Amino acid sequence: VLNCEVDRSQLLSTPAGPQGGTAAGGKKGKAKGQRQQQQQQAPQGEAEVFHPVLCAACSTQVGVQDADGMYHFFHVFPSNA
Repeated sequence: VLNCEVDRSQLLSTPAGPQGGTAAGGKKGKAKGQRQQQQQQAPQGEAEVFHPVLCAACSTQVGVQDADGMYHFFHVFPSNA
């Protein structure tokens, strides 16, 4: 991933419990079924942990990185610049 920095000094998490949640503020979309499946696989009472991903130029948070190293971007457009 170019032009981004992962802030490993800060941890973000989803709410624990049966309702779960998302790192992007609880928005529901196409991946709703996938999130529910992941919640079922995770032990009850254990929240997912994320690290914020920041723009290298302006330090705006543009996404999160999960424990598996997968990036989850929000409100950004891909570019080759």
